[in-house]
Amino acid sequence: YSLGANRVTFYQSAGECRDPGDLDRGWDDYLLIYANGIASAFPLGGQNGFDSDSLIVDALSYTFDRIYPVGQLQVNRTVTAATRAMVGATYGRTNSRNVRALGNEVCYVLSRDTTGDTPYLFTTFDGGLTWSNNNLTGAGGDAWDGEPVTDVEATGKYVIITSEDGYYLCPIDARTGVADVDFITRVTQGWAGGYYPSSVFALATDSVLFTSQDKRIYRATRLEGGVQKVYDGAASTKDLLRVHGHKQTAVAVGNNGAIVYSTDKGQAWQDAPFANSAPAGTLRGVHVLSPYVWWICGDNGGTAFLVYTVNGGASWAGAALDIPAGVTLESGLDVRFVNDEVGYFLAKDTDDNTLIFATMNGGYTWTPSANRIRDALEDAIATRIAVPEGVAAEVAANSAVVVGTESTTGYIWSLQAAV
Repeated sequence: YSLGANRVTFYQSAGECRDPGDLDRGWDDYLLIYANGIASAFPLGGQNGFDSDSLIVDALSYTFDRIYPVGQLQVNRTVTAATRAMVGATYGRTNSRNVRALGNEVCYVLSRDTTGDTPYLFTTFDGGLTWSNNNLTGAGGDAWDGEPVTDVEATGKYVIITSEDGYYLCPIDARTGVADVDFITRVTQGWAGGYYPSSVFALATDSVLFTSQDKRIYRATRLEGGVQKVYDGAASTKDLLRVHGHKQTAVAVGNNGAIVYSTDKGQAWQDAPFANSAPAGTLRGVHVLSPYVWWICGDNGGTAFLVYTVNGGASWAGAALDIPAGVTLESGLDVRFVNDEVGYFLAKDTDDNTLIFATMNGGYTWTPSANRIRDALEDAIATRIAVPEGVAAEVAANSAVVVGTESTTGYIWSLQAAV
């Protein structure tokens, strides 16, 4: 077989290496990841074993997709107002020429007032150290119509906020990343009566996807012009809750084990191929790494799960979670990957605590170890996690934002490299 056709990832420990067999806990300062290496040359050094008894010296030369450090993350907590329920979070996207590279500095978090459903948009410009918030009044544009908000996403041009009456567009200043909440535009064209978006994902600037009730999917090729229905589950009871994609592939999941996918940027959809090992129950989170590798989390009968497929849904396997002793996971809430190696999984236990599991080896192992995430989440049930996209691997792999709510108080946790 050809050695040059098989990719390999190497891990180098910086500082004391306590246990080279434990990738999650065996290092001290940080790990340097040499990702997706391919052998570009492998000459035999000196003579080979058929010539004489001389020592064989072999040399391998690798070319890597990326080389970057992954270390311990510290958790910075922000407590919002006492009546804020956190809905979702998204980093500034860099998939448009109309916006500068925002990196991990700009992030948008959507919340709603639990006493009157008034939406608020929280924004950070320093990676989560400080946050500002604004009421979505639409003073110079369309007024908010009183419907509860459901999700948030960012493109290069807008922050998109979905509600039970369509979606709102907040224009983003291309120089600063500021979302102008005073000039929001409400878009309702294309929605079927009684059905509203439950989640949104910008697969591309010309393919923004929305999930809704009764297994429906809508797509916008131009956000200002509304949506078109591209999938109808024929009035099924399988509401779709989340959608995610990568390049041409998109996957939407929901309750009663609903999984549908598209391979043409969301234009046409079909049910995932049936498999006896397919996840059942309520599917709450999905992340698409490639046309074939998908991660899905949720819960079934009071038990949390995290599963993956490497063949586009034809078969599924459960993730190897390092669950602390005495902890029972009740619900899988969200899953996000930064790249092929680094990812996060949010889960709630039976005592209503949230655990963040991290992987650095593409999901082969998952750990809540303090060696990766130094501080536990406090006082709240986290529901969503956001990671930077389209930025340098070193930045993306050491940044994240988590949001959640305890009773009626909202919380934002920013995860940043510990120093």
